[in-house]
Amino acid sequence: MNVLVLLGSLRPESTNRQLANAALAHLPESARAHVSTLPAGLPFYDESLDTDERRPALVDAFRAEVAAADAIIVVTPEYNGSVSGVVKNALDWASRPRGAAPIAGIPALVLAASGSPRGAQWAREAAVRVLQIAGAAPLAETLGVASSYAAFQRRRRAPGPRRGRATRRRHRPTPRRGTHPRRSLTPSRTQLSWRGRP
Repeated sequence: MNVLVLLGSLRPESTNRQLANAALAHLPESARAHVSTLPAGLPFYDESLDTDERRPALVDAFRAEVAAADAIIVVTPEYNGSVSGVVKNALDWASRPRGAAPIAGIPALVLAASGSPRGAQWAREAAVRVLQIAGAAPLAETLGVASSYAAFQRRRRAPGPRRGRATRRRHRPTPRRGTHPRRSLTPSRTQLSWRGRP
């Protein structure tokens, strides 16, 4: 299983980066996974750039990276009640071309860390909606780490496993055209288990 992480925070020490690393640590040992470094360099989506003659090579590389993934984990901070611009722009590029988008049908899990007690609830809801419209197959259940600064500081101080404060939310699915039975991603408490394509 090849898992691609799209991280919406650019700060090296951000709690969302720490959350992404924690998620990777809980994947099955057989999984291959990495945090993509390409979204930070993507230009803002511009349809006039999205042609064979003008499309930046970085866009082609990012789309190939998405197409090669069996599953995607989106980890985003909450900015002004929505996802970060880095994540939104990456998903805009991954959702094109319509009818042959690299993200189509790929299972996706949304995680978020926030200093607020709501665990970036609005950002998680927005991410699920964007993924659905883009053609991915996001899980309805998301996970947010509330009061994340304190949570990760305690984690750094604790030598062993610790139960952090997390908020889960199930989002009402948006109807999408078509189904994608070949892939499904199911989260458990401590790992992501895979059913479908090996």
